Amino acid sequence: MKRIAWNKIVLVAGLCAFAVPMFGDDMNATNPPPPPTAVTPADFAWAASLINLKEIRLGEAAQSNSQNTAVQEFGKHMVRDHSRLNARLAKIAADEGLSLPDTNVFYLPVTPPAEKQATELMPETPQQKLLDAQVDVQNLVSLSGPEFDQQYADAMVKGHEKAMQKFEDASASLQDEQLKKYADRGLRTIRGHYEMAQKLQSEVETNSMPGTMTNSSSNM
Repeated sequence: MKRIAWNKIVLVAGLCAFAVPMFGDDMNATNPPPPPTAVTPADFAWAASLINLKEIRLGEAAQSNSQNTAVQEFGKHMVRDHSRLNARLAKIAADEGLSLPDTNVFYLPVTPPAEKQATELMPETPQQKLLDAQVDVQNLVSLSGPEFDQQYADAMVKGHEKAMQKFEDASASLQDEQLKKYADRGLRTIRGHYEMAQKLQSEVETNSMPGTMTNSSSNM
């Protein structure tokens, strides 16, 4: 009887020793990524077009407001690619009866909204988000030279990072075949833009360091 009891103790101890590492592994396992945000065809079409129009407007400004060749070339690339993306999206929207923003939305002067009090902070409406985007573009296109270069490069990194998320969500959740295909193709383009923007940001930061000759000064 004693030998049987002792064997049971050894067996239980062994199982416990084996179970502890397994439990520890579960505790240390990384949390799975959050599921994609579901989007409707109408919401994605509007948001994607707004992204394209914003990139086109800022790309034009990059070619006129900067003396940095790298910034100018990047802007030209953005105008070309996002014009193509928006033309493709406009065809899909026409086929499916989806509304898109006016193409001149980022050329119209706007009045910045009054700052909200802490007690007034509420989720923004689509109209407020549009106005915020218009104000951001208006402020950026009012700059020139190195100041424009730095803020433009920063905006391109942040903007394409957000755009990637929107296109990823659309690609993962849309059931609309045409828009899903558009999101998949557009995502590849935007990922390439994001990598380009990171390189541009690094180059602009390097050129802005004291004692570093910029493209504009070397062309004088």
